Amino acid sequence: MKNKYEYPLMVPPFPVNDFEEMSKQEAKRHFEWFVQEVPYRLELLEGLFNSQFNIALDYTTESLSLVWDRYKTMISKVPLSKEELNDINKLPEWIRESVNKWKLSTDTLALLVDVSIYFAQVFLLKYPKQLQWGFVTSPRKYVSINRPVITGFKKKMKLDPRLILLNISYRELEADNSKSLLDIFQVWERDI
Repeated sequence: MKNKYEYPLMVPPFPVNDFEEMSKQEAKRHFEWFVQEVPYRLELLEGLFNSQFNIALDYTTESLSLVWDRYKTMISKVPLSKEELNDINKLPEWIRESVNKWKLSTDTLALLVDVSIYFAQVFLLKYPKQLQWGFVTSPRKYVSINRPVITGFKKKMKLDPRLILLNISYRELEADNSKSLLDIFQVWERDI
């Protein structure tokens, strides 16, 4: 599957349950596949930034500003489907008022994953002795259950780079662009 940038989605070559439903073995299999794919995904992102913006990514902290500035110009949204809107209409009114009637486009989601991997890689290269990829299988209510996260922060905190990119991408489209990748990096960096 490709989007308008001829940029392939990151899709495992095996069936995958929702992260919340994965067993520990399924989470481990997905995690091992994900980590193996990281170099390829970074190569794809580097190629896109080079061809679209004539930018070479250097994995420095400062590069996060440049990556964010270019990425945010590529964020797009699409209306929710009728089925999704019907699901929202079943919610109480006080919740419906705060729910978007749109979502990020598939193009954006495809790129978002690799930008989040780049964000994580900047941490991993700057702090190779403290930080590493990992995944968490409990507690089951954990928001990033079974997802690849960066571990090694103080207070046993886990950084889910995909979730961070998802949140700031939504904020960008809502014109609440108060945080950039560099801002977020600097906040998390205090806990290394």
